[in-house]
Amino acid sequence: MRNGRYGEASIVQGRDDCVTQLADLAGISPVSSQTYDWAAIETSLAGLTLPSDYKRLIQTFPDGKFRDLVRIIRPGDVGSPRTDYLGFYANWLEDMRQWRADGDGLFPYPIHPEPAGLLPFAEGPGGEMCFWLTNSGDPDAWPVVSADRDFLQWQEYPGPMCRFLSALVEGTIPSPFDPATAVGSAAPAFRPIGAQPSTAVAATPTQPGTAAPLWGRQPPQNESAELLAVIGDAPAAPSADWTQVAKILGVDLPTDYQTIVDHVGVGVFCDIRILGPDPCPDFNLTTVLAVEAARVAASHAGVMAAYHPQPAGVIPWGVTADGWICVWRTLQNDPNLWTVAMIAPNFNTIFHDELSFSSFLLKYCGQRDQTGVFFGRAPWQGGATFVGHRHE
Repeated sequence: MRNGRYGEASIVQGRDDCVTQLADLAGISPVSSQTYDWAAIETSLAGLTLPSDYKRLIQTFPDGKFRDLVRIIRPGDVGSPRTDYLGFYANWLEDMRQWRADGDGLFPYPIHPEPAGLLPFAEGPGGEMCFWLTNSGDPDAWPVVSADRDFLQWQEYPGPMCRFLSALVEGTIPSPFDPATAVGSAAPAFRPIGAQPSTAVAATPTQPGTAAPLWGRQPPQNESAELLAVIGDAPAAPSADWTQVAKILGVDLPTDYQTIVDHVGVGVFCDIRILGPDPCPDFNLTTVLAVEAARVAASHAGVMAAYHPQPAGVIPWGVTADGWICVWRTLQNDPNLWTVAMIAPNFNTIFHDELSFSSFLLKYCGQRDQTGVFFGRAPWQGGATFVGHRHE
């Protein structure tokens, strides 16, 4: 959608006023709580100056999603230095240039660092991207461009970024990633994510079973009892040596996962091959971790889906029949605070920021609302099924 419009909603033009209005819509108090070294960050972009509304927004907003669709990229994402703006998105841009050269997707704009190129500032729930089109010497005038995850549908909106976000929150534009879809009013205007403390806490590891205070959401829930009730009777599983597993991985694994594997072992839940400490390579967690880490590294998209033991690297716990990798995001010291993500065969990633292993599986099999779990894949219709794997 070139020269997109924001409807009749009145949006204040001033940069500070625009961010303030967006904060009012989102229910956020726009008080600076985070600091960044902007000179160093902009040096990492070869001196490109970032828009003023972007700087103010990420200094005053917690990490989160607008309408459960758009999350703003921040310097330091996924273990990158806080003075590096692009971080792992630099590889994403490199992949875009390669896909363009291979004829995969449509690329009607230059790509940073090409002159007037696309510079990412936000991501969608299924690996979609929002960019600035850096076609002006005034960064506050840069238009916004969005693309679907296959880079086949592109939309362009007038800047600045905060006007685009306000229009998204107010529902005066459709989904930036699927123009045929209206933005659902049921989704909150803004949902904080991550594990940002609501009060100051000591920077020490939490103990399993304890929850650090989270900003704007409940910690992931251990719903292993409910999941076992859904699975029903299953042959007794051999005991797992979790101490040895932790020694191999260097981290403990979530309690709800250990409980499930201790009771029913590894196997196929719906169409997800559940991994664990099993001698069969197809079901062995550490083997699949090594295979996927090597596959990602060979794809030149390694930091787009960094695997453990890289900083903030994910750990796989399952593989779907169509090749999606189910992983934990290891952003917390306490594994019981880890949440689930799914990595597509093309490395696009869907984050489930409030779901534990057990909560995710209850939604996946249809015991809970399946909204938001599949993102373009057909929802599982077969109910909760589990076929245990026994190594002969």
